[in-house]
Amino acid sequence: MTVDTQAVAWPTLIPEEPIQAGPLAVYPLLSSAQPPPAPAYLLLQEAIKADLVHVTELNDQGHVPTIALINNGTLPVLAVQGKELVGAKQNRTLNVSILAPLGRTEIPVTCVERGRWGYSTRRFGSGSFEHYNLRRMKAEMVSAKAKRAHTKRDRYAVDQAAVWQEVDLESARHGVESATSALNDVYSAANVVAQLHDFDSLQSRPEGAVGVAVAMGGELVAAEFLETAEAFAALWPGMLKGYALSSMYAGEKEAPGRMVAEMFVGRPGGAEASVDEPVGLGRDVRWEGREFLASALAHGDGLLHGTLFTRQPEQGNG
Repeated sequence: MTVDTQAVAWPTLIPEEPIQAGPLAVYPLLSSAQPPPAPAYLLLQEAIKADLVHVTELNDQGHVPTIALINNGTLPVLAVQGKELVGAKQNRTLNVSILAPLGRTEIPVTCVERGRWGYSTRRFGSGSFEHYNLRRMKAEMVSAKAKRAHTKRDRYAVDQAAVWQEVDLESARHGVESATSALNDVYSAANVVAQLHDFDSLQSRPEGAVGVAVAMGGELVAAEFLETAEAFAALWPGMLKGYALSSMYAGEKEAPGRMVAEMFVGRPGGAEASVDEPVGLGRDVRWEGREFLASALAHGDGLLHGTLFTRQPEQGNG
């Protein structure tokens, strides 16, 4: 896919002062870009609720790393990396962000429920988000694959066994036993639900915020944005749970100042973008540095969703 990479730039994101709850702090992000007059797409959770989209197993037999999204509406549908889909033969999560056109799109996913392979529902429903540790791990895997894969199926695949291991570790960290080793059971465990309420104050955000930078245990570890403040507001509650879950075992330290966050979110701006063909519409854009990985789904003149994750120290490149 030939694309003018100069036309794809990491956005200028302006952090507000941090809001902290225990070990987790978030910096609401404002964008210098003008929002579109009206986004020409729906969010996946909205489209599922309106019965405009059916998300199903690939076929009756099912295929663990791939599911089908059938868009029966009139607008494309934005499905965000890390989003969980619950039901069908086993719960899955999205490996990358996708803008699904009308009709059928096969999307790359990961199983986060190792102990079930049988229908609970015929269609998937909208769940929460993966916890931060898993989202970062999968971002590392996809980034590594993108450099050597020759097909979209290979490019956006991840190590399923490693994902299952991380789900097991997260369950153990929170003392949760699940009959099917389901990540969703961690979120619904009574002790975890109670602890998540400790982060309710982080739901608030200034008008116009399109994303957040995130610090855990006094260290900036991630940033995430959507094209519009409305899209971010709709997805933030689920994203927050994922960040909160991973932060619960971080040390409680004061968050870095706003200027440190500003430098952090600007890191990809100095790196060269690589652009590839996505699943669905748009362009898959990636930036890499010694200490970070960033990616975004571009469509038209906008970036619909982007993430910035710190690298695992042992996996940093020179």
